[in-house]
Amino acid sequence: MPGRLRHVVLFKLADDHDPALADDLAADARALLAAGDHPGRVARDLGFRPGHPRSAEVLLEAVFDDRAAFDAYLASEAHLAFLARWLDGEAVGIVAVQAAEDER
Repeated sequence: MPGRLRHVVLFKLADDHDPALADDLAADARALLAAGDHPGRVARDLGFRPGHPRSAEVLLEAVFDDRAAFDAYLASEAHLAFLARWLDGEAVGIVAVQAAEDER
């Protein structure tokens, strides 16, 4: 039986992006993770570009109790507002991966 669901997203900006844009992305990602309207989210983390030009600017990770909690997060106002700016606008590359944690 699957356990928790881990959601990991990498955000890449254009190579010649304004450094302030990366700061905006980081601030928006922090705000998204800090939003308290995600019942069933049990963990969250945020990582930043280590200085290598091929790496993503921001890594966002969230862990949910189950698929229903993850689906509710996807439909939340905070998540949809974040997507409107970054997925449909500023980010040039986004990779999202979901994985069920196995309880074996």
